[in-house]
Amino acid sequence: MEPLPLKSQGLSTHTTPYFDLRSEPNETNPRQEGKRTCEKDFFAHNGDIGFLQVKRQRTSQLPTILDEESAARFRPYQEKQWRDQFQKLIQYKLKNGHCCVPHSYSKDPILARWVKRQRYQYKKFSDNNPTSTMTTRRIQELESIGFIWQSHASAWLEKLNDLKVFKQRMGHCNVPSHYPENASLSTWVKCQRRQYKLNTSGASSSMTLERCRVLQSLSFVFEPQLSK
Repeated sequence: MEPLPLKSQGLSTHTTPYFDLRSEPNETNPRQEGKRTCEKDFFAHNGDIGFLQVKRQRTSQLPTILDEESAARFRPYQEKQWRDQFQKLIQYKLKNGHCCVPHSYSKDPILARWVKRQRYQYKKFSDNNPTSTMTTRRIQELESIGFIWQSHASAWLEKLNDLKVFKQRMGHCNVPSHYPENASLSTWVKCQRRQYKLNTSGASSSMTLERCRVLQSLSFVFEPQLSK
């Protein structure tokens, strides 16, 4: 399949001339299939500045495990601990606009570990592991506030949010190669450009059409050497 012009997808071409759809899931590229399907559940373009809406996953597609009432499954203090962290996550989202608590969240490392644990327990639940502390009710509650289960998608969104903050401060997305204030963001930006280049050359890449759309909506420059 030939690379398609972005304008054919309803996108501007001023920063990104082409996007190769050949890396979309298909029989010849099985390595990409799981991630592409996953991200299409998560990403929805909203507005002209690239904010993300998190689509709620269908709980009807989850494994059919009997969801016992919390009172029967957990001791009162255990349920209270879960509720306390859930309320803290809600407050985090109200303040930050998302539920992607970084692993290294120094302001509340307990919340960061709790978020990580929910993903771990969700995986056990999905694998029909009876030792999982995840329940259908908890899944529904977490999804209702836009919780993202897949850690790789969450990590990508964390950096996207960092990029938005950078743009709000600086007025552009051109994070310097040497940026001590947030060195990982600088590395991430370079990675997005590299993955975009791999994609347009037909190689295996983590760049998806959804990610490309969101970055372009922020006026992200994929090929800075061509914009000079």
